[in-house]
Amino acid sequence: MKFGAGGGKISGFQSAMRHENGNKVWVSTSARMNFDANGNFTGVEGVTRDITEKIKLEMNCLKIRKNSKSFSKSIRIFWITHLMEL
Repeated sequence: MKFGAGGGKISGFQSAMRHENGNKVWVSTSARMNFDANGNFTGVEGVTRDITEKIKLEMNCLKIRKNSKSFSKSIRIFWITHLMEL
């Protein structure tokens, strides 16, 4: 993660972290560098949000899409096979 490449700020940077209880937690971080009137770096201000549930929902949606494509393919093969038997 480089602040300089984003003009001194990052927005929505997603990463996985390990909670103290050992569970994986997904977070999204947004932050910006602060400077004084003379342009001297004074610190970083930002927020990190837990997005674990959002990531889990997105992964479930991907699984459903994958399964539905597989199911759709199976139905097509079934119908093609039956049509060839007629």
